[in-house]
Amino acid sequence: MPKAALALCFCLLSLGLLVVPYPSAQARPPISIAVIGPMSGKDKTSGQAMLQGVRLQVESVNQQGGIQGRRIEIEVYDNRHDATLARKQARKIAKESRCVAVIGHYYSSLSLEGGRIYRDAGIPAVTGSATAPAVTEGNDWYFRVISDNRLQGRLSALYLSGVLEHASAGIVYEDDAYGRTLKSAFVSASEKLDLSISDTWSISSLQANVPQKLQAIVNRLVEGPRPEALYLALLDQEAADIVRRLRDAGLDIPILGGDSLGLGTFPHEVADGLQEPGQVGDYTQGIYATTYFIRDIANRKAQGFSREFISRFGREPDALAATNFDAAGIVLSCLAQADLSGDKSSIRRQLRQALQSIDEPHQAYPGVTGQIYFDRNGNAINPSPFGVYVRDTFVSAPVQLTPVHRPDSILDLQKHIHTGNLLAFENSLYRKTDVVYTGIDINEILHIDQKKETFTADLYLWFRHRNPLDFSKIELFNSDVLLDQDRDPVEASIVDGMSYRAYRIKADFHEPFQFHSYPFDTQTLRIRLRHKEHNRERLIFVADDIGMQRHRGSSLLARLKEHSGFKGDNKWKLKNIVAYADIGSADSTLGNPRLFKTGAETGITYSRFNVVAEIERNAASYMFKNMVPLFFIFLLGYAMSFIFPEGPPFAARLNLGVILLLTTVSLSLMTANQLPNIGYLVTLDYVYFFVYFWLILGILATIAVRSAYFHGRLALQHRLEWIIRIIQPVLLLVMVGLLAVIYG
Repeated sequence: MPKAALALCFCLLSLGLLVVPYPSAQARPPISIAVIGPMSGKDKTSGQAMLQGVRLQVESVNQQGGIQGRRIEIEVYDNRHDATLARKQARKIAKESRCVAVIGHYYSSLSLEGGRIYRDAGIPAVTGSATAPAVTEGNDWYFRVISDNRLQGRLSALYLSGVLEHASAGIVYEDDAYGRTLKSAFVSASEKLDLSISDTWSISSLQANVPQKLQAIVNRLVEGPRPEALYLALLDQEAADIVRRLRDAGLDIPILGGDSLGLGTFPHEVADGLQEPGQVGDYTQGIYATTYFIRDIANRKAQGFSREFISRFGREPDALAATNFDAAGIVLSCLAQADLSGDKSSIRRQLRQALQSIDEPHQAYPGVTGQIYFDRNGNAINPSPFGVYVRDTFVSAPVQLTPVHRPDSILDLQKHIHTGNLLAFENSLYRKTDVVYTGIDINEILHIDQKKETFTADLYLWFRHRNPLDFSKIELFNSDVLLDQDRDPVEASIVDGMSYRAYRIKADFHEPFQFHSYPFDTQTLRIRLRHKEHNRERLIFVADDIGMQRHRGSSLLARLKEHSGFKGDNKWKLKNIVAYADIGSADSTLGNPRLFKTGAETGITYSRFNVVAEIERNAASYMFKNMVPLFFIFLLGYAMSFIFPEGPPFAARLNLGVILLLTTVSLSLMTANQLPNIGYLVTLDYVYFFVYFWLILGILATIAVRSAYFHGRLALQHRLEWIIRIIQPVLLLVMVGLLAVIYG
């Protein structure tokens, strides 16, 4: 039921219902979850990112009433980078705490230590960073919302060979569960790819000789011969250290790193060892890494997460915050399915069963890092994207590796493999997917026509890409604009091997409006585009964070507020605007006989670039300009009750009520004419229904007063007059108050 309809019902019920006090419900005990990681020591920045991601998720759930009416509490445990402390804290969580789940640890080595304890005690754990396969294998109480090192290492070797086209690589790895498994997977894949491994070095970050060993590696590379590229399976601090040493030695050897280099902490670690931290971009430029979250490729939910994270903690979220946000989200979503009336052990068992049941794509949890579901070992089945540092900013790499799930749907398969568009590896196919960096600057939104449900936008739209792109195939969903057919680019060039093209567009865009809350409505204005021929396996649009200056704190919202037509338009207020990429889908065989078979996976996915602006009607201005007639209707309607009900005054009083009623009907029709033919009631309709009821109540009271006077029942006459004089303003105040509460 619409909010305004509820308000009207409350007004009507207020005539006959009494307020009855109800005893408050007994407070229910909270549900506790544990977060364990390096909350102090040299890795405390990573521990705080974990905690902040979890905290943001928990706060959101608690604001919505918790789970089954029970609040969620976080218990924080610090294990630093210490195996003994990790075991001690894990035993405390499992045996002594009220926690029903664990989120952590940060490192794979410490996750292995804690995992054995969690398994024996029967408490489920979810990690957003520990990628060693042994963390979840053989432990059906441990889950991870990211892929493991085997997949990450294999794809890294394939990327270095098939995309970056290097023939040899050296490896520097951390001698722990994380580094060893990442190195092992990389080496195993390299053997099948004819990628030569020239040198392999190991270090242990727990030993004091790390600086000397890293310098020895750099000296060896300086002396030569050296490999074409270097693969770093190190933790972020050690990776930052060797990168500084390599660049200081004048070595510009290409670097590809594991996910620790894709964390937001990595450039900060590089900067910490520099005399001038502003030079960090000179050191990180061109470094590739796997990761689990990059904002430019993130979906709308992820954009909302980023916005809330910045508002709450004053900084951009990194991959670690995002994965732990998802870890908490999937735990809480499973917790909502459990019977919380049982004891701690029962809730823990139910929670593990719920996590294990998320094992198919259609059951996936919609996280900010993607759709999450688990394989039989508790690993999320979602290959990591590759990113590259442009100066000190980590963005999506210009080419991604996308698994081909339906090889039968590809015509001339062997031709695509021969030309290098498809990479065949370990009985799997991967497509080299082009990334198109897409940016927008909106100069003005000139006109919003609610009757036609259109708006006019004046904007700059640009694209940066490595491989050729047919711009005539790019379509804007809700506009008639055709790029490269009815307009020329304002600028086109090639910079650093990347093609760049910018357009100036001033056009009408069609957008279905929702008027349920009119005139207190909020509308969404969308500008969306996609490629008409290439699906997501061939092309991905990503938001050009660098071009839009989002990496420097600039925002579309601030620029549009400053320069757009909203500044002088008092009809609408701009609430928010976001630019993001997402995936559209359509179920179709496209007539391909290979997809006719029953049960074939025929969904077509395509990449979209979206700009979504949320605007709010200036209801106060609207009410002042358009509701003045209603004010006089209420004023005259209330004055009716003071007209004496005898002779000509009675006729005048009755006629006044009828005239006001007809005037209200006329105003209602005029209001409806301002909107398109929507076929449903809006808030203002319910306001008019209230006015009808309010005026009819006054007319009926007039007749009742006249009848009492005619029959000589003067006491009843005066009582009725006073009742209507009190009820009418009370009803009006209730209605205004409810509207203020609902829409204020």
